Amino acid sequence: LTDRQDIENRLVYRLHDRIPCLGHIRVQALTPEEVRAALQPDERRGTNTIQKHYRLLKRALTDAVQSGIIYRNPIDQVEPLQAEQRQEERALDDTEVEKLLTVVRDSLIEMPVVLALDTGARQGELLGLKWADIDWDAKILTIRRSARRVKGMGIVESRTKNKRTRYIELTERTLAQLQAHRTRQAEHRLRVGPAWRDHDLVFPSAEGTLWEARNLYRDYRQCLEASGIRDISEVNFHSLRHTAASLWIRAGVELLTVSRRLGHATTSFTADTYGHIYPGQQRAAAEVLDHLL
Repeated sequence: LTDRQDIENRLVYRLHDRIPCLGHIRVQALTPEEVRAALQPDERRGTNTIQKHYRLLKRALTDAVQSGIIYRNPIDQVEPLQAEQRQEERALDDTEVEKLLTVVRDSLIEMPVVLALDTGARQGELLGLKWADIDWDAKILTIRRSARRVKGMGIVESRTKNKRTRYIELTERTLAQLQAHRTRQAEHRLRVGPAWRDHDLVFPSAEGTLWEARNLYRDYRQCLEASGIRDISEVNFHSLRHTAASLWIRAGVELLTVSRRLGHATTSFTADTYGHIYPGQQRAAAEVLDHLL
């Protein structure tokens, strides 16, 4: 294939994969009206999804212009939809955390839940975690990859969400729990025998391969239902990350430390996301000049 053919084929693939209603149209024939119609919310796609599709399509068509495949970008005449206001995520309080930890104790998902609460790691990051990522002497966990299912490719490993590696300090208690988990995993491995496929994963499937997120989440939902936690429809696995951040902030952990532990690119993003949690900050600001006024 020539470079031009390769670019056009990749463009068609992206459209078929992400925006099927445009995938059958040759890019040279694509009109602003067709783009505008394809970027309308429906029962399957909300405003935020449409906004992602807009960005994807804009990048693809810009590539097409720069490569000489088309000479005018049809998306330039299409205004993007405004993103929906971000709904505040649900964090568990101390009592709810205790209820959840009681229910998951001695189950397959006990350690993933514990480590999510202790580190704020995302579900995919936990599933991609390897024993080599733990420095037992320095008491540091390195998060450098994520595992997820990709359509047509199965479960694959990739970089973290923001492509950054982060280093998280662990307590003696967490290290002891991880060591106990490793011992149980070794015992299970002996029982499985030759069927075990070793990938050095901290949280593998029963055969040692990457654990499917949907299977972990199924077990997690069952524990939520048994926990007695209120409004569990508002609680997902990502809520554990939000809970960790909320509890750190309420305990007075400085913003920079929280940001680094979560792997945020900037402290401003952390502040925008969790700033409402800081207790008494407005009152403290109001009282700063009291002695002068």
